[in-house]
Amino acid sequence: MFPLVFVFLSAGFISVHAQDWRRASREQVGRAPDPAEVSEAVVQVYAARAWEFRGFIGVHTQIAIKGTDAPAFTVYEVIGWRLRRNDTAVAIRERRLDSRWYGSKPELLSDIRGAGVDEIIARVH
Repeated sequence: MFPLVFVFLSAGFISVHAQDWRRASREQVGRAPDPAEVSEAVVQVYAARAWEFRGFIGVHTQIAIKGTDAPAFTVYEVIGWRLRRNDTAVAIRERRLDSRWYGSKPELLSDIRGAGVDEIIARVH
């Protein structure tokens, strides 16, 4: 599901990136439904390889929810560096879905839709 690429040097494993994190792609990959076209409730979970050496073992996970007839998705994610500036590392915001995580393509792990999903969403909140 998530291919790992290692480059072995005498110093150990390193990760090679063509760009730094500020210019890494955040473009959408086109897997998420358009909330303007989907009226049913949706819960989706995405995971993308983490940046640099963290990606060898870690993923960045996003939980996206949209209630019935909601105009947009709300995305829940943990962003570790936020803990230094805020009281929490959990980010909750409306934003684009299924975008690359600093160049890494997200994989859709779960897609739940339809009847009963609004109750699941209430529990997530």
